[in-house]
Parts: sequence; structure tokens; C-alpha cells
Amino acid sequence: MVELAKLIHISNPSLSVILFITTAAPCLNTENYINTVSAATPSIKFHRLLPTVPLPPDLSSDFMDLAFGIPKLYNPIVHNTLVVVRVTSLARFQVDIVNLLI
Repeated sequence: MVELAKLIHISNPSLSVILFITTAAPCLNTENYINTVSAATPSIKFHRLLPTVPLPPDLSSDFMDLAFGIPKLYNPIVHNTLVVVRVTSLARFQVDIVNLLI
């Protein structure tokens, strides 16, 4: 998603891209990566979706189930975050959702 965000910025430098992070807990490698990308490309913003949603015990550990199931759990939080971003942002924006599975 970061590479897509860079391409969006190259094609339209006036856009700021917000990537949503849905990880259950911050990981040092993830945080280092986010800091590196943020420093190199200030037009890419990261927003950690809070509160963290606990995974249901019956959620499969299959990659595809996790890739689609975790973001689905965050739907209400994504909605609320988009409302806040829309109200507080004075510029146009592009939102992409990223799910970093650790």
C-alpha cells in the first residue's frame, strides 16, 4: 500500500494519503518502517485504528481469512475515523486501508 500511496502522490502531489493500520499491537519492526516512510514521504500519513479490536476465538488462522476478517471487524472504527478525517481535513485526501499482519 505504501508503494501505491507513493504512486498516487507522484501523479497528484496535492493529495495526502492516509494509511490505516489495524495491527493488534505495535511491533518494533512495523514502527521503524512507518517512521522511515513518514520521514521519506511526508505526504503519506499513518493512522492506527483504535481501540484495538480483539479477535474472535473462532476466527480462522488462514491468511485469507485474516486478511479479510480483521478489516471487517474494524468497519465501525473505520467509519468513525473517516468522519473525523473528513471534518478535520481542509485538503483533499485519499484513504487506503492497510492491514499489517504480524
